[in-house]
Amino acid sequence: MSCCNTDFVGSNCGRGWREDGLAEILLDEVARTWKNAGGGAIVEEATQPSLRKILDSLESRVSDGQLHLLPGKAHSNTSSKNDDLLVTDTSSALYDKMDDPNSRASTLASDNLLLSDPGKWFRVINAFEQPRVIYDSDRRHFVMSPFSSSLLPSSCDRIETFRDRYNRVYQRVLRNNAFRKPSNISPAFRPTQSSLSPDGVYNITFVSSLQGRNSTSHLLLGLIHLSPSGGLYLSDLTGTIALSIQHAKGVPAGETWFAPGMILLVDGIYEEQTNAGTQTSATCGYEGNVGGKFVVLSVAGPPCERREVSLGISTSGYASISHEGFGWMDFIGVGSERTEGNRLRRLKQKYSVTETRTKLVIMSEINLDSQRNLEGLRNVLKAYDALPLARIPLAFLLIGNFAQRPVMGGNEFADSIDYKEHFDQLALVLSDCMRLLQNSMFIFVPGDNDPWTSCFCVGAAPPIPRGPIPDLFTSRVRHAFNIANEEGQNFLSKKLKGSAIWTTNPARLSIFGPVEELVVFRDDISERLRRMSLDLEGETYEVPTTTTGINYLGDQDACSNTMDCTKISLTGSDQYPSTESDDIQGNAKINISVSHKLVKSLLDQGHLSPFPTTVRPVMWDYATALHLYPLPTTLILADPAVGPFTLTYEGCHVINPGRLVADASPNRASWVEYDFITHKSCIHESQF
Repeated sequence: MSCCNTDFVGSNCGRGWREDGLAEILLDEVARTWKNAGGGAIVEEATQPSLRKILDSLESRVSDGQLHLLPGKAHSNTSSKNDDLLVTDTSSALYDKMDDPNSRASTLASDNLLLSDPGKWFRVINAFEQPRVIYDSDRRHFVMSPFSSSLLPSSCDRIETFRDRYNRVYQRVLRNNAFRKPSNISPAFRPTQSSLSPDGVYNITFVSSLQGRNSTSHLLLGLIHLSPSGGLYLSDLTGTIALSIQHAKGVPAGETWFAPGMILLVDGIYEEQTNAGTQTSATCGYEGNVGGKFVVLSVAGPPCERREVSLGISTSGYASISHEGFGWMDFIGVGSERTEGNRLRRLKQKYSVTETRTKLVIMSEINLDSQRNLEGLRNVLKAYDALPLARIPLAFLLIGNFAQRPVMGGNEFADSIDYKEHFDQLALVLSDCMRLLQNSMFIFVPGDNDPWTSCFCVGAAPPIPRGPIPDLFTSRVRHAFNIANEEGQNFLSKKLKGSAIWTTNPARLSIFGPVEELVVFRDDISERLRRMSLDLEGETYEVPTTTTGINYLGDQDACSNTMDCTKISLTGSDQYPSTESDDIQGNAKINISVSHKLVKSLLDQGHLSPFPTTVRPVMWDYATALHLYPLPTTLILADPAVGPFTLTYEGCHVINPGRLVADASPNRASWVEYDFITHKSCIHESQF
């Protein structure tokens, strides 16, 4: 039974088991629980009580080596070295409580009460309220930043932002099997590639280690960027070196974008500087960090990591104490996977077999200054308002831009008075759907054209994250919800009333705590990637179209090899005339290629904005909200330049609702309906 205690302490305490005395605290609690449950001096699994069950029950309350309280019963642990640590009262046997029918009935009744109110588990997380989590490379785990965030940080914070982003990608790459040293490799095996170690795994070389190793092959991991002189360079935490991409090829070829601002894996040959002089050139490292150049032969994005692997969730869907991962860390402020995941995942399964509202309706690019958009929105809301109460969606996600041109950007653009009138018209549209206002949540995510950032950016990309739309413009909409909740009599749930939530861009939606995490982001990413992508050998790019309404469904099972591309299958719709089938099929192939490139490029980077800060500014102290590690269960990426699509890559379901009303189809509204229980989405269209 010593192996059980070893796994329990090692997976929950980490390096602090001896330095901070965490192992002694946990083992004291295990011994106390064992004694109170009637256990003897000799631990035997064949007898009652079961040590494994005791460890499983305690594991759900352990986070970062500390034991959390159960509500209502707590006392101070006098044997602890930390005076502020509290543990649960164990005057009654915990093992007996697990088998107590009254305790199980009470828990079941509480869960069943919440089953009638799914909105209790629905939470919108503001980007400025998200915990500031950073990766500690010394301890090799995530920690909370000891410093508070500021809108006006120092220049040192910019360096720390890059350092944190690089460390996240670096540790993710090293956790991949292709970079791990196997324990059972044959000594006779010797790889032919010099970038591989004798053990048959890839080795990453730091830039500073290239000096004195002329004409040798290496694999680098670093940030690709342009220097002031116009050259292409790669930087890691140790130095910078010039790149030559004349013979470089993308891996996989033509199925992802490579652009400055990305952290990429670069394989090639290092050539030392042979010419004299100190002038910076293509053969000299930028600012003299490392002389010479690195001739690139192949470029690839860092391998993506599934959410289950990052959080240490077993294949059965429940956290395992013997599985590695960062499941003890609370990344978004709703509880960690180890403390809350198992219980809330069981609660989610109860929703799967009950008739409850589990649908989200997603619409983007709702230009309120366009009458066609208002008519399309009214048509969609009227259709849902006519449904029975049990089928009304739980939430409506309305994503900007809410104006076609930047608001208050000058004389040529819309002013604040016109913008407020547009939201007043939206309030009139919503007032015609009283049942939706009484029973559903409406979540508004702004775009770049919405105030206040549009005032000083004048159409340029503003800094992200950006704040919600000011209350000055949304008073009529909030008033419409207040009237509906006061006068309505057909509430589906007395505990959950309709509401309007104005959040940031990006934002996160948490459903069942850490079990379901949805990231919502509005940005013209595909256009920016096409403009900035590197011109590699054999790369071709196609311009997408947004006029079709094909339902692009990706494979539900992601590819086993993360360096390979995910296969995308096309499912056509029967509602289109046969005369347009050839054009639709051709446009669909282009959209599938672009959508796959977009998803793979973004998720491999693990970041919502893998661009230079000169192109897409970032608020350094709030950059944590832009990370996509661990991968969310669902990414809602509103990019109107690409047609609507839904696909799954490495277990992450990606949704792009496209435009509500496309310019080429002014009488057709398009939106996405998503079920957060089954992780299935469907693209809908309606003529009006």
